[in-house]
Amino acid sequence: MSRSARIVVVVTAALLAATVVARFGTQSSTAQAVGSLGASVGPGFEIQLKLSDGAVVNSLAAGTYNIHVNDSASNHNFHLEGPGVNQATGIEEIAEVDWVVDFGNSYYTYRCDAHASLSATFAAGNVPPLPAPAPAPTPAPIPIAIPSVSSPVVGVSGSSGGSGSSGGSSGGSSSVARSLVLGTIKVTLGPKATFAVTKSGKAVKSLRTGIYNVTIIDRSAKHDVSIRKIGGLPTGLTGKAFRGTRTLKLDLSTGQWKLYSVAAEQAIFSFVRVKK
Repeated sequence: MSRSARIVVVVTAALLAATVVARFGTQSSTAQAVGSLGASVGPGFEIQLKLSDGAVVNSLAAGTYNIHVNDSASNHNFHLEGPGVNQATGIEEIAEVDWVVDFGNSYYTYRCDAHASLSATFAAGNVPPLPAPAPAPTPAPIPIAIPSVSSPVVGVSGSSGGSGSSGGSSGGSSSVARSLVLGTIKVTLGPKATFAVTKSGKAVKSLRTGIYNVTIIDRSAKHDVSIRKIGGLPTGLTGKAFRGTRTLKLDLSTGQWKLYSVAAEQAIFSFVRVKK
């Protein structure tokens, strides 16, 4: 065999060896992952981190994990952090991303940075397991006093009686009721899904704890108006088929409240913080 032929053979063998090493190196790198996890937040008030079998993560073996994150809310984000880990999606963006994360022997938390109630912690590796969470108390229904037809309320469009049966009532009981009311909130739902919550003409971001008159002006033929305290049960204030004006009283306790449309929660909503 000539010298030039030997050189060609040696170079070819080296290239084949490099290809084999590269292939085995890729397989070895993939094999290092302990497992895959699925993370999600939204579209409602929910955040989860699950194993490949669908079980919620309470504890994990330490190691490297592939995490597929589905952020389907424009008012939440998914933030995972702990020793050596700090990954997050944007609050206002809807996105799907993939992370590769190394969990050590420690505790890790995932949460929404915009809403403190959306949060959970799990153990990874050789650490004591977290105590089981206490059973959640049954949320009390929102105390809503819906006035009778004879009460001084704005008439409901299209109903019998209308505003004519409700406008002239006055007396001692009405004076007492008005003395307990802290103000009037106006909720406006437009025909093109515009939504505003105002008090004295200004957007409402926070209120004092107490009773408020709430006037709902609903001009939408396909959306409702509902309210719920974060962590509590929703209460419908108008139905999807309702169009008109309605006034009622709401007793708002301390916490964060959401006024929204169940039919389009991601597009029609407003948060109000109620403080003492």
